[in-house]
Amino acid sequence: MLLLPARADARGLQRPETARLPDREGQDCFEQGLGPLRPTPAEAGQSGEDRPVACDVARSLEVKVILLADVERLGARGDVVNVRDGYARNFLLPRKLALQATEAQLGQLERIKLQLAAREARITKRLTDAAAQLGLVALKTTIRMGSEGAFGAVTNAAIAELLAQAGHEVDKHAIILDEPIKAPGVYDIPVKLGHEVTATVKLWVAEEPV
Repeated sequence: MLLLPARADARGLQRPETARLPDREGQDCFEQGLGPLRPTPAEAGQSGEDRPVACDVARSLEVKVILLADVERLGARGDVVNVRDGYARNFLLPRKLALQATEAQLGQLERIKLQLAAREARITKRLTDAAAQLGLVALKTTIRMGSEGAFGAVTNAAIAELLAQAGHEVDKHAIILDEPIKAPGVYDIPVKLGHEVTATVKLWVAEEPV
């Protein structure tokens, strides 16, 4: 039985849905290249002296990470970026979207990038092979038709059940239907497997008299 990978929410490396990065507090401090983070004694009485201190605090809450997947508004796989410590610990690291960038890992960044590219190629190859197998599948079902039209419809959940019966486990949300099928005919059903790989399954819908 062919097992297709689930739609990861970080999604492994699967993305139809890239992770969104919330606005980072104090981000302007880092982007504007401010001077000394702490005011000198001569500056202590000047207005605005709290701003460098705030930037210093914000910077102390940041960590450097290596992205293991593309993350919206943050960077691409293999990029080294600074993020808030809590965002890294609570979101990026648990979902395996990033790796904390130690000095040793930064020294081996090129090797890590090659490993990520190789893993991506293996996943894409596996999904491409799965798509080819699904392309050979011929599904058949019926729909009850009366004088006033169809009774019921063929949904993506029904198609997922047909695929399961044929030995292919596919999440119903990966089966793309503009609307439920309510008429006999032959249909090409797209199935999104992730990593920009889409399979096409042939579905024959026959009329079942009431």
